[in-house]
Amino acid sequence: MMFSMMVFTAIASGLSLNAKQAVAQTETVTDQVKETPVKPEALPDAVKQTLESDAYQDWSVAGAYLVQDGTKEYYRIELVKDQERQEVKLDKDGQPAG
Repeated sequence: MMFSMMVFTAIASGLSLNAKQAVAQTETVTDQVKETPVKPEALPDAVKQTLESDAYQDWSVAGAYLVQDGTKEYYRIELVKDQERQEVKLDKDGQPAG
């Protein structure tokens, strides 16, 4: 019984470590800045409304990231239109972020 409990604990610890490693692979952390990929459909409604406005009318979302920089949090969105690319930073209310 004691042996099986030790084996179970070792397996559970290994699974927990693997889950943490999987999460770490999807996030980028540099100098206290953490970027987590976000699916475009999961962006806040205010951000989606801004991206649907006339200013971004012909642009498509190529990538979106939640950026946590100290106390600041915003979305970094990569946009494409034909061969052009641009990056937009918006807060959760769809307003330009620093």
